[in-house]
Amino acid sequence: MRDFARFGLLYLRGGQWRGQRIVAAQNVRLAISSPVAVATPLTSGIEAPMLPGQRTIGGTRNITPIGPGFYSFNWWLNGTNASGQRLFPSAPPDTYGASGHGGRRALWIFPGLDLVVCWNESRIDDHDKSVGNAQSRCNQAHRIIVAAAEPAGD
Repeated sequence: MRDFARFGLLYLRGGQWRGQRIVAAQNVRLAISSPVAVATPLTSGIEAPMLPGQRTIGGTRNITPIGPGFYSFNWWLNGTNASGQRLFPSAPPDTYGASGHGGRRALWIFPGLDLVVCWNESRIDDHDKSVGNAQSRCNQAHRIIVAAAEPAGD
């Protein structure tokens, strides 16, 4: 998990690690700001066998119906879809992350909070039900994270 969090910190810092440029800043910006167009149709692809000697954990033809509008170079962006719904309404708009198995494995980056959070094998597994749904477990997790990161009031 520490390596996962470190990868998130690399992106939070715009591609720098301990003051050294590791990833070009423009590549980081491109990766987290180029969602698949909302109008992109989902595939109706056919099943195909894996290449010999290869394996996969999960995945089918369309792993999620919510990718267009939110998915950018393997990052989930907290933008809005064509209906104006935010992917994670409980998180700040600048939040982005990597999420696998419906959210059970996740790395979330909250730039405005200067925060990286990751988890593995959680029961937070309803990523696909999070669009505009503040009651999804993913959104509830984001709400707790944001509340914990905000400065305490006087």
